[in-house]
Amino acid sequence: MINLKRVLVTLPLVILLCLAIWAVYVYKKPHTSASNKPTDIQTDAGSLFNDFATNETAANAKYLDKIIEVTGTVDAIQHANGALVLMLHASQLTGEISCRMFDTADSSSKKGEKITLKGKCAGFLSDVNLVDCARVKN
Repeated sequence: MINLKRVLVTLPLVILLCLAIWAVYVYKKPHTSASNKPTDIQTDAGSLFNDFATNETAANAKYLDKIIEVTGTVDAIQHANGALVLMLHASQLTGEISCRMFDTADSSSKKGEKITLKGKCAGFLSDVNLVDCARVKN
């Protein structure tokens, strides 16, 4: 016969062990860069921001989770949570394209410089957010 007490103790331990293994796998999983992936869409910072500001639903359908190559002028360079974030000027008001760099050593960009970056579109939250970005070599 099956010992019910033993099953009730062992089952949660097995589940916790599986969750721990999964968490370690996700944590150690190699990080990917958009630089090695084919570009889905090429655009400029102003057009990308305006698409999201005008109709976010349509822009999500067009850009979300796609690899985007965007050209713009560096408006700000920030360091956040150990990552380099380049802000590309996109709108006269408040809009920018936030590009979280894959490799912090990948860019020696300066404010006011016109550059092209490639990254995965993660959506819109007052700025258009691109992740896993890399500078496109001209």
